[in-house]
Amino acid sequence: MFLLHLENVAGHRMSTVDRCKIPCFGTKVNEVNFVDRDDIEFAKAYVETTLDECLYLEVIVPGYPQAFQWIHSDYRSLYLDYLASKNLKNTAFGNVEFQPVSDETILNYLKDVGDGYYDDLPIPE
Repeated sequence: MFLLHLENVAGHRMSTVDRCKIPCFGTKVNEVNFVDRDDIEFAKAYVETTLDECLYLEVIVPGYPQAFQWIHSDYRSLYLDYLASKNLKNTAFGNVEFQPVSDETILNYLKDVGDGYYDDLPIPE
């Protein structure tokens, strides 16, 4: 998946772009943040700048203990190894763990959560 596709799916709600500070993704990677219709940050992507290819995408549901994550297969173990090396958990906030999802599912959640539509999300425990 590519940045242009993410931007279209997210309803053109890209808010900020900064350099990615996680070394396992490489040096030519930007962190792109998205805001929902209420201007609340809800998604983050790490995008390789040469091809604008997405390497990582997370969607956090504002106001609910839900967080979803997709990681490019070439980077999944590198990212998890990085977290382990820093004694970090793969959590969005507090003890809310990311639920890994497919690329198709994360794109659906990116659109739905950005639009404030939560009916198709799994019911939180």
